Amino acid sequence: MIQSEFVTTLVSTFSLVSLAEIGDKSLLVCMALATRYRHWQVFWGAAIAFLVLNLLAVIFGSTIAALVPESIILATVAVMFIVFGVLALRATEDEEDIELEEKASHGIFITTFLMILVSEFGDKTQIAVAALSTTMDALSVWIGGSLGLMSYGHFWCTGR
Repeated sequence: MIQSEFVTTLVSTFSLVSLAEIGDKSLLVCMALATRYRHWQVFWGAAIAFLVLNLLAVIFGSTIAALVPESIILATVAVMFIVFGVLALRATEDEEDIELEEKASHGIFITTFLMILVSEFGDKTQIAVAALSTTMDALSVWIGGSLGLMSYGHFWCTGR
């Protein structure tokens, strides 16, 4: 029973995060960087950033769950998903040209890591992971969310 609950949460989180990440700025950054630099360095920089961001989200969500009654959390999460859904439908993306100058002091791995860390902090997928971890198993939410981001990132960085 516990294993099936773990897998269900993992798959649900993976699916939600993967769908929410379609067309997101972080993956556009990955794609742009992978066309100019070694795609594996870009992928691993992004992957480590996704792992760190999701860990922070899960810690935050689990802490909130321990401090706030579940009924308030559920109501807040429902309102947040509705608001973010409406905002996502109404959003228009402004195209921005990103110019990168790689410096000798750090490579593209660190550049990618920092760019993803900054661009994804507080993003809809991080908020979704935090919200899911308030009511679901934190480990399976972290793994599912991270795999969702990394698999989509892998596609954009490597074309496979």
